[in-house]
Amino acid sequence: MRWVVVLAALASLAASGADAACEAPSPPNPAERPTRPPAPTTPRCATSGSCGSNEAGAYNKAVATYNLAQHAYQDAAQAYVAKLNAYVASAEAYARCELAELSAVR
Repeated sequence: MRWVVVLAALASLAASGADAACEAPSPPNPAERPTRPPAPTTPRCATSGSCGSNEAGAYNKAVATYNLAQHAYQDAAQAYVAKLNAYVASAEAYARCELAELSAVR
């Protein structure tokens, strides 16, 4: 009779563990992490102020392109940070769920 009670208790614990509602979160895909665009290289003539109009125009165009890429990077970085913050919130909820499961009286 004693073994029947122990087996029933073990079966009850196993069944309650199977019903656990805690779901571990998944982090954002690292491949989605944006990379900062490389800054344009400053021409050597810029230090002496002797750049020709073609060289200065090419550098200005490279800076404008960089600025556009930087804005796109900032938007992508903000989206990735939002995913990271959601992951942190999910991880906290998961930890609280696990704590509640461990603390539950059965």
